[in-house]
Amino acid sequence: MKKNSLCLWLLVLSATSSAQADQLTVRGSQLPNAKIVGFKGGRLQFHAADGSLQDVWIDTVEFIQVDRGGLFIDFNDAERLLVKDDAEGALQRYRRAQRLSEDFWSELMDCRMLLAVDRPESTDQAATTFLKVVRGKFSGVPAAARLLPIHAANRKDAKVLSALEALDSALTKAPTDDQRMLIEGLRYDLLRRIGDARAASAARSLGSRLIPSSTRCDRADRVMLEALEEALTDGATAEESSNLASFIREGPDDVLVGALILKGELLNRTASTREEIVRACWPFLRVAIHFPKDPRAADGLYGAAVALDRLGERAKARELLRECLAHPVIAEDTRRRADMLLASYGSGNG
Repeated sequence: MKKNSLCLWLLVLSATSSAQADQLTVRGSQLPNAKIVGFKGGRLQFHAADGSLQDVWIDTVEFIQVDRGGLFIDFNDAERLLVKDDAEGALQRYRRAQRLSEDFWSELMDCRMLLAVDRPESTDQAATTFLKVVRGKFSGVPAAARLLPIHAANRKDAKVLSALEALDSALTKAPTDDQRMLIEGLRYDLLRRIGDARAASAARSLGSRLIPSSTRCDRADRVMLEALEEALTDGATAEESSNLASFIREGPDDVLVGALILKGELLNRTASTREEIVRACWPFLRVAIHFPKDPRAADGLYGAAVALDRLGERAKARELLRECLAHPVIAEDTRRRADMLLASYGSGNG
């Protein structure tokens, strides 16, 4: 090929490449005219329409369309089927595309497949796909934490037992500390869901180790907080107290509210002096004051009322109980307990 012809060919190729435009939907916002260029540490990297290099967490990406033909035809079909909640159809196409994929794309597809199999009827597939994401070079712990399966079956069936077997096997293969934390977190959640007695020891194991920063995110934190709540029924070790403090200090609002309720319950359960009981009121009141629209605000009001009742402050406790029962969103168990405590006061004002 002559030099001038080669230059012309390169210019045409460059123009064709620049015309390719991927599309992303991130947290409901459409990002057209993008160009996906990488996937690292659980973050999808792309050039935006203005040419700037940006990245977003993979769990915030709701839809991907890649304008490059070839294997991406199957990938794009899989994405459209995933949006339509056709998990089986999406999985077939992701797997077909994955056979020919290179570089970071294979692990990106594992992450998308994990979204597809996070459902009760696919608990075994969710566990094995989750393990692939955990061990990934490009996905790894940060992506796995954000995509931690949370829709497992609540019954002990063959798929749940298969999932537990896969997780137990993974724990024997010398995972890193942050990988172990996530694997044990999913294992605990499965055991808890099926009422397995091993859930208690799994909760204590999780609660006894400090939570790595690489696993900190809303989804993983919720599972870890549930484990910590179960572990704290017998009191708190120094490590468990430290973990609880980190949830309060660093957790997103949804996790923070649960952690404050848990701290209030722990303090109320262990308090013996007047000062300690007063201290137990504060986490409960913090929930009620700062998160009034959260359903657990009623739990905060009830917890503070119980502490005030222990102090003999029945008038104040009665006021909080009435406010608790008037909350527009209140759990039935909280309503029942608040009704019982209020009824024990009789019709007086004291």
